[in-house]
Amino acid sequence: MLLNIFATIFISSCNTEHSDSKEEHFPSNDSSVFYPVQEYISNQLATVDTIRNIYYSYSEDNIKKDSAIIDSEKLYELVKPFLNDDINDIKIKKYYRETIFHDLSTASNTFTYTSVNNSLPLQTLDVLLDTVTNLVKRVDISKSFTKGDTLFNEKMWWKTNEGFSINRTLQVSNQKETVQQINVSWGNN
Repeated sequence: MLLNIFATIFISSCNTEHSDSKEEHFPSNDSSVFYPVQEYISNQLATVDTIRNIYYSYSEDNIKKDSAIIDSEKLYELVKPFLNDDINDIKIKKYYRETIFHDLSTASNTFTYTSVNNSLPLQTLDVLLDTVTNLVKRVDISKSFTKGDTLFNEKMWWKTNEGFSINRTLQVSNQKETVQQINVSWGNN
């Protein structure tokens, strides 16, 4: 009798359907709430629209190529890399994992969103919130993607009410790497 029960359990466990769908292994689902980074950037841009002096500088391989005071049209063009990839988009949200770290040394709660899919451009996004005010101090983004025969690696920083930077490395196959640095500021200049 005991052998029959064991055999029944064994056979039924062998027949249990296991889904090979990778969807099961995704770390996020539709009910996950991620920090609304695009909304934060949009709110920052609305504030910047009222500021007259928006400073811009561009360098390539540590050689300054350009600097100017720019208008909001140029600003919106430069901000596009921050807005292109929305991790709250239902099509890609499932590919991101959230971790939260309370950092006593910076008095910040850091929300980190890491991609589990290497083919997505946005690989890591960090949002640092002040532990007292819960306001964003800074947003850090890392991207990696290919266009044609060029590999792009971007490290981007947005500091609340002050400005942003984009450090872009371009690697064309069999050529020397190029490093571009874009800095835009409107806060404590």
